Amino acid sequence: MESSRRGQLTLIDLLMLAGLPVCAVLLFISFLVPTREGARRRQCQYNLRHIGRALQAYEDANGTLPPAAIQPDSMDVLELVYPRGQMVATHANWLTLLLPHLGQAELASRFNRNAPITDWSNKAVREAELSVLACPADTFHNANNHFQALLQDNGSRASLTSASGQARSKTAAAPVVDFARGNYAINMGTSATVSAPGTCRYPVPCGTMTERKERHVLRWGNGVAGVNKAFASKEFVNRLGTTVAVDEIRSGLRCVDSRGAWALGLIGCSATYGHGLYGDAAGPNPDRAAADEIIGCGQLGALIKYGSVVADENMRCRDCQVASQAAARSLHLGGVNVLMLDGSACFVGDGVDLGLWHAMHSRETQEPISLRSVDLEPQSNTNQTVEEYGKTELDYQAVARAGGNSPSSQREPKRLINAIGMELIQIAPGEFVMGMPDQPVVNRCPRGPIRYPSESAPHWVRIRRPFCLGTYKVTQGQYEQVMGVNPSWHSATGGDKQWYAAQDTIELPVEQVSWHDAVEFCRRLSLLAAEQTTGRTYRLPTEAEWEFAGRAGSVTVGDGHPSGAIGPVSQDEMNAWFLHGMCGGVCEWCADWYARDYYVCSDRDDPRGPPTGYLRVVRGTPWIFTGDPLQRTTRAAAPWATSRFIGFRVACDVGEGR
Repeated sequence: MESSRRGQLTLIDLLMLAGLPVCAVLLFISFLVPTREGARRRQCQYNLRHIGRALQAYEDANGTLPPAAIQPDSMDVLELVYPRGQMVATHANWLTLLLPHLGQAELASRFNRNAPITDWSNKAVREAELSVLACPADTFHNANNHFQALLQDNGSRASLTSASGQARSKTAAAPVVDFARGNYAINMGTSATVSAPGTCRYPVPCGTMTERKERHVLRWGNGVAGVNKAFASKEFVNRLGTTVAVDEIRSGLRCVDSRGAWALGLIGCSATYGHGLYGDAAGPNPDRAAADEIIGCGQLGALIKYGSVVADENMRCRDCQVASQAAARSLHLGGVNVLMLDGSACFVGDGVDLGLWHAMHSRETQEPISLRSVDLEPQSNTNQTVEEYGKTELDYQAVARAGGNSPSSQREPKRLINAIGMELIQIAPGEFVMGMPDQPVVNRCPRGPIRYPSESAPHWVRIRRPFCLGTYKVTQGQYEQVMGVNPSWHSATGGDKQWYAAQDTIELPVEQVSWHDAVEFCRRLSLLAAEQTTGRTYRLPTEAEWEFAGRAGSVTVGDGHPSGAIGPVSQDEMNAWFLHGMCGGVCEWCADWYARDYYVCSDRDDPRGPPTGYLRVVRGTPWIFTGDPLQRTTRAAAPWATSRFIGFRVACDVGEGR
């Protein structure tokens, strides 16, 4: 009886046998998915290297890299009024110029550079499906999802022609033209989309530059190409192996979404722009609501349910009359591919340090860049959980109710006057909550939840030692006394010399100084004989010291409302600790390197910022923080950059010649 049972299969045995194929299938799928993703990524990088060889061939033949777009004399830059159903098209762009070097000589011979890309004669070019421009991971890149644009006459040139080749009257219905998709965009720069140098309230050391030359409008940023503007590789300060030439992008979700229209020389179509520190398109695959300011977003929102498709696909955008910024994007897991100017391609994680991303996309980067794989991977502290966010929010509110635990005022501050007449005030030790909450954002998408780095998360900071801080910002007179020059724009010898020609500007804050200039000023001031006898050594304040002094015992965040004019430092508003201009006037360099997620891993005692980086912290007017709703108040800049709206004040440690 027992032996007969041994020869029979039990129910459990049958279930186990039935489950073996299922397990095998699951194991196969688990192996197949990453294998396919790896193959797609390799194909994408292969295409990028092919484009890199074409860029090199173009520069060898022409002496420069191609411009991002070529637009006719009568057009203003990026003139496109598509939200109203109207469009004025560009002529050539960098990809149509590269066609002969991409193995597309026959298609290039059919391209009419003297007509808009929307002209009937360019139909074959703009509708061409080119495998070298396709990343296999992008399922929206297909022949059934062309971008469809409506044309208009803007009255500044002859009528466009219709697809039939016949001139259309101005009363005829606007024709629809198709554009095939592409997944690669030239890097026009991470610059801010506003013109440099910005304003006193929003200083922009690197922004959009515009010039009119020979009836052409030229516009460019810190990237490798501009509109009607071409650069040669030899002009770049950044090395070719660390300068991004081309970013991976995604195709638009529907026919009205212009992203990825490869033959159209517009931002979002075949160029990335404004996707660095100075905008809400920052970094690869950003999830901010207005990350891509592109043509056709309004129609996209009307065509499909915005929240359930656009947000889930991480392709949110804002409708604009002029395309102004667009980020690198992909459907790869966790990052995007980029092409360097030396022809190499690499994969960059979504959580890459934003300073590194910014530096990689700037031809002006002077600091050496390391592109080790570890540098391109997501940072460990980039994402903050909801629970962690809630905790910091509660801490901040608790301190607000308690009124803080640092002195609220200094009725009789200790002051010192140094050898050049600069006044400093001693700041006593204390503890405070630095920062303020960002808005938590959770995105539902196939790649998992995405949250903004909590770049201004509230966190406890303790200043354990007293220090002295300049009562005022460093003035033009003080700077010239130590450095022998006055670089300021707002001066009788600066860029605004006509306005200030009859004025004495020695009491105005010095500006248009780099971080390196400010550090050198501190070094030379410390070397003055009179200062050496006191033992004082000057430096820039840390960001924590700056904010501690700026709050002056308050738990609220200051928000200045400066006028457009720069005035004497003594006229700047004074806070409770008798410091002038902490909220107003020009912004100020701090000592720290900048890291977007530093606040969530900051030391509690005397934090001095990240050990390394590519950008330096700037604080000031207004000295609110970079959260999502406040993204335009950037608090960092490249250390070699200058702005007519960024200056500094000095600090020194107590005990050094008290």
